Amino acid sequence: MLARLVPVVCTFLNPLIGTVGVPLRVFTLWNAVGALLWGTGVVLLGYYLGQIDVIGKNLEVVAALVVLISVLPIAREVLKQGRKAGTAPPVRTRCRTCLPPGREAPP
Repeated sequence: MLARLVPVVCTFLNPLIGTVGVPLRVFTLWNAVGALLWGTGVVLLGYYLGQIDVIGKNLEVVAALVVLISVLPIAREVLKQGRKAGTAPPVRTRCRTCLPPGREAPP
């Protein structure tokens, strides 16, 4: 059910579930439950949030905030993995004790 929150994961989850060998009955049951809860939840949330004047008048801003909040955990993980691999830009710091041996603090 949580895979429905992240579009890329939602796309690739079904073949993965089949590859892992989850029984069809279990997969179908939880896929249907997730679809029902997700569809109903999104419609009800949209209806009730649309009743609030501030949100109704600034729908574009609210939608942009929702997208930004949704992407933040993914961006955080990408940056974290990049730092582990040494491909992400280094974090600037003036703390000399925080730097790895052989590196100097930037000016």
